[in-house]
Amino acid sequence: MLRCAAFFALVSGPLSAATLECTFVTECCETEGCSDTSYDLTYSYPDDLMDVMDNSGTVSDIIETFAARPFQSEAGDVVGFWATQPSGDTRVLTLADGVGRYSVHMPASGLALYYLGSCEVKGS
Repeated sequence: MLRCAAFFALVSGPLSAATLECTFVTECCETEGCSDTSYDLTYSYPDDLMDVMDNSGTVSDIIETFAARPFQSEAGDVVGFWATQPSGDTRVLTLADGVGRYSVHMPASGLALYYLGSCEVKGS
């Protein structure tokens, strides 16, 4: 049985990937209100999100690149990621109907940021 599973994994090859390119135009910081911004984020993830249970996504912005865990709603109409850092910082992105919502929570700093914009799927 294990040999069959290993063979199937070799024959099927790696998962193909898709990329979300997000542009955020609004940034909100805690209770200070919101302001205009220009912030871009790229998220690459496996096409078959329902089979992914690990940090197989990659997120990149102007500051850093980090691993993220992809997710998809059962209906397939919402995709996104969540990522946690050893510091406790947590990030969540959701995309539904082209609207991207991204939040960054930094509990050690007592700070949370929220971004609103649009994301487009590239490749597949």
